[in-house]
Amino acid sequence: MALKVLRILIPIAFISKPSNAQTITQECTNRKNVCIGPGPTYRPLPGCENYVQCGFNNNVAVEHRCQSGTIFDETLTKCNWDTVSRCNVKACPRTLTPTESPTENPTSPPSTMPTGHPSVTPSQTPSVAPTTSSPTMAYDFFRLLEFEDFQRNMESLVFLSYTASGTVYPSKMYTLSGMINSLKDMALIGISYDDPRDGSQKFFKFYLGYEEKNLAYGQANLAAFLANAMVESIAKDTCDELNSDDMAGRFAVSNSCGQNGRSYQDEFCIIAEEAKMSCPVDVNMETTAVSNEGRGPPPFTCRPKTGDNDYAGFWDERSKTTEFSAYSNAMGRLDIEGCCWWGRGVLSTRGTCNIGKLNYYLGKSAYERRGESRFPGIDFCSDPAAICTEALTSEELRWITGMFEWTERIQSYSRDGWTYLNQLKDFVDDGMKDDS
Repeated sequence: MALKVLRILIPIAFISKPSNAQTITQECTNRKNVCIGPGPTYRPLPGCENYVQCGFNNNVAVEHRCQSGTIFDETLTKCNWDTVSRCNVKACPRTLTPTESPTENPTSPPSTMPTGHPSVTPSQTPSVAPTTSSPTMAYDFFRLLEFEDFQRNMESLVFLSYTASGTVYPSKMYTLSGMINSLKDMALIGISYDDPRDGSQKFFKFYLGYEEKNLAYGQANLAAFLANAMVESIAKDTCDELNSDDMAGRFAVSNSCGQNGRSYQDEFCIIAEEAKMSCPVDVNMETTAVSNEGRGPPPFTCRPKTGDNDYAGFWDERSKTTEFSAYSNAMGRLDIEGCCWWGRGVLSTRGTCNIGKLNYYLGKSAYERRGESRFPGIDFCSDPAAICTEALTSEELRWITGMFEWTERIQSYSRDGWTYLNQLKDFVDDGMKDDS
């Protein structure tokens, strides 16, 4: 399924032409015309230090000013460091009527120069300081995402969910706009990490192919990511992993400990330098998945055992009931103690190692080590459910955690001479042929 989606997305969705409606541009920009025509809600004014929020009927609703050292970034559609932002807005020349023409030359220059920066506090600030400038081609990549043909194809092919009975509907948990905004963060800014304790440096960016000046590589990478996301979460419109591993219609409740022969709580980081990143297993932790959208087995849950005969049991597909008997999952687990590490987010990030890395690079652990992080208030190890519970009001968290896992675990994969990025490039260069 993933390869089928990959082959559909690249030729149809990415290699699209802009419609006539998208070619409407202003020769110059001022406050009167900045909101005219299709485009994002937030748009820059000439000079790029100020930007507006467009409202109804092409009118300016609110005007904002970026803080000192930042300007409006047209691709991120928010303030960003001036050294890496892309903003090219042509000011309209002022037209003077005869009565407005000056009658005499000014007699002297201003007596003083400005003494400081504007005092207005910006409404948005960069979340992570970028370490390198983003090449022009990276911005061009996102121009493709603005094409109406692209958006129409994506919404009709990718961002669709299915009820248990097979009814199709647009995903509520995952949207095209949410994906694009998160991708801008992960591809143009990324996650940088300098550990002050041991001097180690890491930098994670979603690969777009601009290093080789071939955006088709980046398009294939994004398509592969989305194909996996469709299987893991979008098609089921869920943030939490669903109970899907059954035997003759019986679904072990202890599948929360691991499905398909896996034991999530035992999946620690095995590389020596990464061992410290694994989350410790707290046998007293209790949590329940947010929802399973009425898809049969109850949502995953974990809790400490109350005794030797405290069996998690199974859910029976025929009777639609749970029987609390000694029924194990594929790994022999009868209870659900310490089994809180099931998949969450767009890629169903699971296991004590992968969730631990979220905390180490993006969460509270990163903040405690270096004084800043992407989600400083979230301890993914003590509260792995935060990926979904916090995400009830933040689609970004569902996307960012998955994109981080993709950059950290998939893009960097190399073993026995097989490297993901090299294989990706070969696949594109060979005409995206299926060799299976």
